[in-house]
Amino acid sequence: MKNETALTNLSPAAQAVLDAFLAEWVDEDLDQDRCCLAAALRAVADRVEPTFNPSNEWEEGFIDGVESVQNSLYAIATELEA
Repeated sequence: MKNETALTNLSPAAQAVLDAFLAEWVDEDLDQDRCCLAAALRAVADRVEPTFNPSNEWEEGFIDGVESVQNSLYAIATELEA
């Protein structure tokens, strides 16, 4: 099923997530599936939050990394919804 799901020009990251989601999926409603997957990714991104306030440079870098991951998840979700 790989590459058969490339209905739009998705980034490699978004296409990999969609391919993984559809690997065992038997439903034919791809638009609904993409929206469900996007909602799931947004739910994950909403929960990617550090539980502390940074007190040094290393911790600030860690927070920046967490925010980068969170932003990447939101970007993939937005692509899948488009």
